[in-house]
Order: sequence, then C-alpha cells, then structure tokens
Amino acid sequence: MHLKRLFHPGAQRMRLKGKIKTVETGRGNGHITSEDGRDFFFHRSHLEGLDFEKLRPGDEVEFEFDEFRGPTTPKAPVATVVRPVRGPKKDG
Repeated sequence: MHLKRLFHPGAQRMRLKGKIKTVETGRGNGHITSEDGRDFFFHRSHLEGLDFEKLRPGDEVEFEFDEFRGPTTPKAPVATVVRPVRGPKKDG
C-alpha cells in the first residue's frame, strides 16, 4: 500500500507526552505510547536532545504530532520532534 504525505494548511501541531514502548536499534526506529494510550512510530532522525543509543522502554518523552499531516505507517501515526520531557523549573 502506497501512503501519501498529506498537508492541511490550517493544521495545528499537537504536543503530547508519552513513554518509549520499543526501540529497534538495528532499524533506527521505535514506538511511543502516549498518555492517552495511542501508539506512535518514531525514527531516530526525529529525536532532539536524545541519544537514540541510550533510549530505553519506559523513558518519558514529549513529541509533536499533526492530525492532518503524514507520513503515517500502516500500523501507527508518526511522532515528530521527539524530546525529553521538560519538568518544571526548580529554584536554585
């Protein structure tokens, strides 16, 4: 099945939080489960501020996802701009 990239000019990017579900080091990709239970695919090229080789299942991340824009895989939508979760700033 050939999947097209779609773009909706008025689309809003959503920022979600989740945890790394799987990491496939040989393929350079993995999956994230969002806080609401949805699964997202990611590729190592989508990481910002994270070392792919050090990612482990259970690591908390935040990522962007656009409901109207691909690409998507047949099994899961694609997470983009995957970053470490930023906690509240501490005084200090």
